[in-house]
Amino acid sequence: MLTEDEKAVLHHLGYEWWMFCAADDLLRPVPDKPDDPVRNALIESLAMHGRNLAVFFFQPKHHSTDRSVTDLGRGLVTEKEPDQLKAWRIDANKLCAHLTEERKNVPKSWDASIVRPLIKERIDYIRKTLGPDMPPDWIGDLTTDSYLLNPSVPGPPARSPASTGAVTGPGLVEISVSSNATFPQEPKWRR
Repeated sequence: MLTEDEKAVLHHLGYEWWMFCAADDLLRPVPDKPDDPVRNALIESLAMHGRNLAVFFFQPKHHSTDRSVTDLGRGLVTEKEPDQLKAWRIDANKLCAHLTEERKNVPKSWDASIVRPLIKERIDYIRKTLGPDMPPDWIGDLTTDSYLLNPSVPGPPARSPASTGAVTGPGLVEISVSSNATFPQEPKWRR
């Protein structure tokens, strides 16, 4: 039986896995246009969640509040990181997580086809190790489909045209951002 702490760790692990897979799946059909903000947001999400998973499974804790596979007990340990995953994680560190000179050499696209199966092996090992303690409704098993890209997926309720986005068709959302937005006071980041 899982402790409350182990349940929390497993939940956060599931979220990271779900969002890594979702970003990967949603990014695949998006054209390689470097000036597309949705594409860039998906790449950053893919890199950050993949990096978090690599650190969780293969890195020792750097701080007492860090989480790792060892927090799930049952003799689980961090293992040697596969070379392909290590290279991918280092790229994510240098190209997304930190402002570095390496950003001038940003890859045209991010390919997770090699690292996703490596991480999935660890996820599958967790499932096997936890056995019946693995929650049947684990967040890591949520669908990676999105109403933004697939009209057959139910989306949120329709908004009025005065809101930030208006439903323009079945499952399609048009988001408009006003360039003359005003703030009641100057935002903290501008002070």
